[in-house]
Formats: sequence, C-alpha cells, structure tokens
Amino acid sequence: MKRLVQIAWLLAFSVFLGGCETLSKSECAVADWRGLGVQDGLQGRVDTAADYYESCTKHGYSVDVNSYRAGRQEGLRQYCRYDNAVRVGLAGKSYLGVCAPNIDVDFRRLQSAGYRVYEAERRLDKLKAEQRGLERDLSDKETPPAQKPKIRSRLAQLDGELNDARDELGYARSKLDRLWDSYR
Repeated sequence: MKRLVQIAWLLAFSVFLGGCETLSKSECAVADWRGLGVQDGLQGRVDTAADYYESCTKHGYSVDVNSYRAGRQEGLRQYCRYDNAVRVGLAGKSYLGVCAPNIDVDFRRLQSAGYRVYEAERRLDKLKAEQRGLERDLSDKETPPAQKPKIRSRLAQLDGELNDARDELGYARSKLDRLWDSYR
C-alpha cells in the first residue's frame, strides 16, 4: 500500500513537472534531442519527451523521441550513482524515483540520509541567525528596555535549541557516514 501511495505521488508530481517542460519555437528548431535527454537524466528528471513533443509539434517541428530517451538513459547512468544520491540529498534536492529498480531503494536511502543532514544544517543555520539578530537587538540602544528581558529569555531558550540542533546534525552526519561506509 505504501508503495502505491509513493507511485501515485510520483505520477502526480511528474504530471505537474511535465506541464512545465515546454520549448519555444526557436528552441524546437535547433533542439539537440540527445543532449536534452542527457541533461534531464543528469538532473534526475522524469521523462519529458511527451511534453517536448507536444510543445514542438505545435510549432511545426518534429521530436526525435528515441534520441531524447537514449540521451536520458545516458544521463541517468551518471545520476543514479550512490555518491550522487548523497550529493542530491545534501543539496536539499528531491529524488523522483527515476533510477532502475535494482538501484532505487539504495539510492533513495542514501538521498534521504543526505537530506536529513541538509535539513539539520538548515535548522542550525536558522537558529544561529535568530541568535545573532537577538544579540544585535539586545545591544542596540534603540531597543526599548522593557523588551530586553524577553530577548534575554529567548536567547537562553535558544541555547538549548542550538545544542539540540547541533546534536541532531551530528547524529544525521554520523548516520550518513555509517550508511555510506556500508556502500563502499
């Protein structure tokens, strides 16, 4: 059941993304279909040949779907590597389930572990930025004295949240390292 829900979401998301893949008349005129496929594959994108076809036939141009798909497979061979799964996650990017079934589960696991590190880093960065802002406010002579106790209270609370965020980041990095080591 969980797998069916994942597939349904993937299909819905790919339809949403697919609608965005249009080419202008001038782009259709000079399109390198294999190159577009390679680019889409390298970026881990879903197959957009149908969208390119719809877009370019409206402008009177044909689409070499076979070249596009061959190029996309070439790009996916590079995208669907385990080290790239980690990079995708660490960059905060989603995985759209485009890798072959024999790689998909492991790719998804590594991407997710990388993404957890990304999220933990973002949370820590956000808390540090809030802390800097509050410290500026506290030292600012324009800040009303009545607000300063609230600022100090929030700063004290932030210390605990920052410690938790650092722990969370350390745990996420450690888990990613252990997982990555199991694939080497």
